[in-house]
Amino acid sequence: MNAATKFDHVADRLIKMSEVEFITGLSRPTIYRRMRDGQFPLGIKPGGAETRWLESEVRDWLAKTLTKRTIGPAND
Repeated sequence: MNAATKFDHVADRLIKMSEVEFITGLSRPTIYRRMRDGQFPLGIKPGGAETRWLESEVRDWLAKTLTKRTIGPAND
C-alpha cells in the first residue's frame, strides 16, 4: 500500500491559521472577528494551544462566499 492509498479514507484535514489565511485571503484578526460574529467556521483545539480548522469547512465557506458574490443576495 503506497502513501496515497494509505490515507484515502481520511475525509478531512485539520489546517493551521496560515493555511486558512492563504485559502481565504483574510487576515488573522478578520478570521477571528468573523468566527465571533458567526460568519466563519469555528476552529478547534485538538490537544494544544494552536487552533485548527477543518479544511472542508473553510473551503465550503469560501465557495458559499463566492456564490453570493456571483449571484448576489436573494432579495436585492
